[in-house]
Amino acid sequence: MKHQFQAFGFKIFNQSDDVIDIYIDGIIVDAETQDMWARWFGDETSVSYKSFRDKVLASQANTLNVYINSYGGLVTDAMAIHDLLVDLQNKGKKVSTIGRGIIASAATYILMAGKNSEMSKNSWFMIHNVSGGIAGDVTMIERYAISLRKFNNVVRDFYAEATGKRKEDITRMMDAETWMTADEAKTSGFVKQVGGDVAFTNSIPQEHWKFSNTAVLNAYNAAVKVPVTTDPNFLIKNQLEEMKKFFQDLGSSIMNAIKGVKPAEDGNQEALINSIAEAAQKPFENVAEQFETTVAEQVTNAVAEALKGETLTATVANAVAEAMKAVTIPAPETITDLTNKVNNLETKNTELEQKNKELEKDIANLKGKPAGNKAEEDDDAPKPIGGYQKSK
Repeated sequence: MKHQFQAFGFKIFNQSDDVIDIYIDGIIVDAETQDMWARWFGDETSVSYKSFRDKVLASQANTLNVYINSYGGLVTDAMAIHDLLVDLQNKGKKVSTIGRGIIASAATYILMAGKNSEMSKNSWFMIHNVSGGIAGDVTMIERYAISLRKFNNVVRDFYAEATGKRKEDITRMMDAETWMTADEAKTSGFVKQVGGDVAFTNSIPQEHWKFSNTAVLNAYNAAVKVPVTTDPNFLIKNQLEEMKKFFQDLGSSIMNAIKGVKPAEDGNQEALINSIAEAAQKPFENVAEQFETTVAEQVTNAVAEALKGETLTATVANAVAEAMKAVTIPAPETITDLTNKVNNLETKNTELEQKNKELEKDIANLKGKPAGNKAEEDDDAPKPIGGYQKSK
């Protein structure tokens, strides 16, 4: 059984032995919850302090680029990740934290760990009160509420110290579930820099949005661009799904066509069979026609896309010009020099041919026969003295 929603994930990529890119795109949980979700639900989207720490320290990298796109999660594990990144920087490691998309709740602590924290311009930053739940008697619930308030005060003080704002102002922002654009987050002191717009690849269904501000959800999803995948497993699965739908639709069309056939009034079975055959054939004809139309449209669209903004002549001219960049045309003096060398070779070849004829004549004279004598062609003619013999 797979987890219902896996739009996010936790990934680490090695750029080199000294640089790693870390992507926190899931919910922040404790190690026990992460392990349970993985074993029971096949979920690989969450991150815990333990999984983060183990992979980062195992890399031995001196430069860490941490990309955050997360709803948030468990306060304690998020704060532990924050503290680890701060400690690594104090030990000489270079840490860059970059917010892309949604940086909400506990995920903000991790983003703020970088000395040069950055958000893409079209990302969103959100702070609110901590939340939780418990079942028990009134005493247990009151104690839990006191503990929850302490956690909330720790978060409030963290934001106040980082931004220089008064605690009362931070409290009002947390009470209101305050969403900020990248520019607003920078102005308020939560991040240090704002980068350019980026395209997100993981859209968020509305049913999985757990915050009150749906305008942020709509703005985020508007920036989502699904990348073209070359994963063969995905492509095969997608093709199988399309084929399954195709045959289901075709089967439904055939059954609907057959249902419309009425028995002949005279009870002629042959006529009934012919009617059924004709009815069953019609959906196939429609499919063939739709297929032909679809292919024609795709070809037309592909050509139009290729020639968009250019005439055919311009397109061909640009292609030829691009290809000719790799062609080296010799200079005029180089061509003249090559021509002279070829002419010299032809002259020398003529001289060699003349010398070869003279040599043949001298050899014939040495044998006491004129050149071209028919006796040379006679197998019974006496052979010359020495090692020379004319080849047959």
